[in-house]
Amino acid sequence: MVADHSSTMPLQEAVTKTFDGEMCPICRMVAKARQQEQSRSAAANSAVAGKVFLFFQAVPPVIVGEPESVAWLPSGLRAIAELRLAPPVPPPKIDVG
Repeated sequence: MVADHSSTMPLQEAVTKTFDGEMCPICRMVAKARQQEQSRSAAANSAVAGKVFLFFQAVPPVIVGEPESVAWLPSGLRAIAELRLAPPVPPPKIDVG
């Protein structure tokens, strides 16, 4: 608000007008919303006073199965190494022709 007021009046007047206690339209809307929220929460608190609420939320069972194999374990790496084929003996020759 100081910036808005200072564009049309000297800075000292702008600061004085901003903090004089009179609310701008936005400040009035915020104050009204806060007041309504407080009145709603007070009404809600008085409505539930003396009552006990019990909540139950059913949780589905969690079933964890055993992993079949894990590729990053050393035993998994050995199995991958065994699948590699040996190079042909003697190596193939390229025909340069």
